[in-house]
Amino acid sequence: MEVNNKIYAKEASCMNEVFSLIDSFLKNKKSSCWIAFDVDYTITMPALNIDNVEMPITKENFIQAFSEIKCKTKEEIDIVLSSVLFTSNILVDQKTPEIIKELQKRDNVTVFAPTACLYTREIENIRFNTLNAHGINFQNAFEVSELILDKIPIYHKHFPKYSNGIIYANGENGSHNKGTVMEAFMKKMQKVPQIFMIVDDRRKNIEDLYAIFSKEYPDVEFFGILYHPKNDFQKIQPEILSEQISKIASKMTNN
Repeated sequence: MEVNNKIYAKEASCMNEVFSLIDSFLKNKKSSCWIAFDVDYTITMPALNIDNVEMPITKENFIQAFSEIKCKTKEEIDIVLSSVLFTSNILVDQKTPEIIKELQKRDNVTVFAPTACLYTREIENIRFNTLNAHGINFQNAFEVSELILDKIPIYHKHFPKYSNGIIYANGENGSHNKGTVMEAFMKKMQKVPQIFMIVDDRRKNIEDLYAIFSKEYPDVEFFGILYHPKNDFQKIQPEILSEQISKIASKMTNN
């Protein structure tokens, strides 16, 4: 991946590759480093219980089924999206908890998780408890446990929020995205790392973060990892998934 002919990210297809890239990049470096792990489709992925079997919703499954949902507004779409993402979750890669714990042990390294999902107290609790159940905990990432990022416009009755190592970007509304939310977080913390690394399955998120750092913090070393995991998860039949998501959409948008 390139911006203005400058390589700023590499790709990985499994968490062992992610770890190797991080380990190689940080070799012999003692600078303060923040490593940000996206959550959805990077750490965990949604699943549906079908005939008492947890069936993962692959990204391809999800995009196809979600394109068929009839929602009136972007806010309704975001509500349904968040509801599906939090129905049930499994690990994308079983190695992820072990790798995150290994990175958390390192001196001068801070590991945390920015997520684009909406913020509500219920979502905060579900996300924290779900990751905890998988053996992943970011709550000691920074010296503060909570921050309201009130310089970003309110959306769905909430501001973006940092809580226990997780930054909830609260959707992508208007001009705000993971990059602008990260900038708001650093300004609120009055803290900027010397190295910033992001592991994310979406190219746009890496580009948005790079844009902020290259413009506002050009002295920070930026390194992104575009994570496209290869797996052999069985796909849910499209008609079954569409039916399940339509039920969730109907319930959420009629509340």
